[in-house]
Amino acid sequence: MKNKKCVLILPYFGKFNNYFPLFLRSCGMNPDFEWIIFTDNKDEYNYPDNVHKVMTTLAEVKEIAERKFGFPVCLNSAYKLCDYKPAYGFLFEEYIVGYRYWGHCDCDLIFGKMDGFLDPLFDEGFDKIFAAGHLTLYKNSYENNRRFMKPYNNRLIYKEAFQTDKIYVFDE
Repeated sequence: MKNKKCVLILPYFGKFNNYFPLFLRSCGMNPDFEWIIFTDNKDEYNYPDNVHKVMTTLAEVKEIAERKFGFPVCLNSAYKLCDYKPAYGFLFEEYIVGYRYWGHCDCDLIFGKMDGFLDPLFDEGFDKIFAAGHLTLYKNSYENNRRFMKPYNNRLIYKEAFQTDKIYVFDE
């Protein structure tokens, strides 16, 4: 199977903002990229072919995290998902099989044509592209998708971040 280019993961729970249709339209203008939106939102939108909606709840995402990490996590609000963004390649690994890159983004972005500036970066084979929480891309590999678990100064910061209700800004 030929590797697909890139998939962006977006868990979002609750009501989308009024500009969400603009976000979707900009995704549709990038047919070589795909998006997976994990949501409990049942509103009708015109989802382009490259945007896939997976109906789920925040509680179900929490269950996935606890099962995969093997410890209780704090995920009592959707906003806390910001800390989990670097872990999406691990948490949702069954959804990203076959993609060269995966990433996370916010739904308040309007994408221009991404091929022209991202393809050369993909060809360089960087492990991570960009560093801000609103859009970050990662090379899809077993090791890279678990890099967030590596100790830093003898601390497992991801465990600290995932076991508190405080925002750690772990995605940045």
